[in-house]
Amino acid sequence: MSDDAVPDNELSWNEGDTPDLTVYLIDRDGDPIPVANILTLNLSQWIAQGLGQPGISINSRKLQNALNANNVTVHSTSGLVTWQLQTADSAMQSKDTTVDEETHNYRFDITYTAGSATIAKSWPGHYIVRRKQVVR
Repeated sequence: MSDDAVPDNELSWNEGDTPDLTVYLIDRDGDPIPVANILTLNLSQWIAQGLGQPGISINSRKLQNALNANNVTVHSTSGLVTWQLQTADSAMQSKDTTVDEETHNYRFDITYTAGSATIAKSWPGHYIVRRKQVVR
């Protein structure tokens, strides 16, 4: 990840699928952030509500420890973060069965050291979940 927002992965999958979502932790110089320099890495996942409404947390992922925990692994040197989504991460939150798809937002919040500085950053992303079509 760079100082710019993580580009939307343009990923989509069916409700209940459990794909891997991958991103890279990259500092402002374009270098990977090694796991040894990471002090904290937290994951939040939510679906937005109306304007001025708080988002609905998905699968209890609200500032959840993601530093090689909770289905997230960080490569020791390359900065590669792999999040193995669980069925609950891709479950449709809308109970309205006429809604065919919804956007699930996520954010990684990281605190890491670079030289003598401690840097805190957040990088958002999102993916689309589609309701499974039942063929009869």
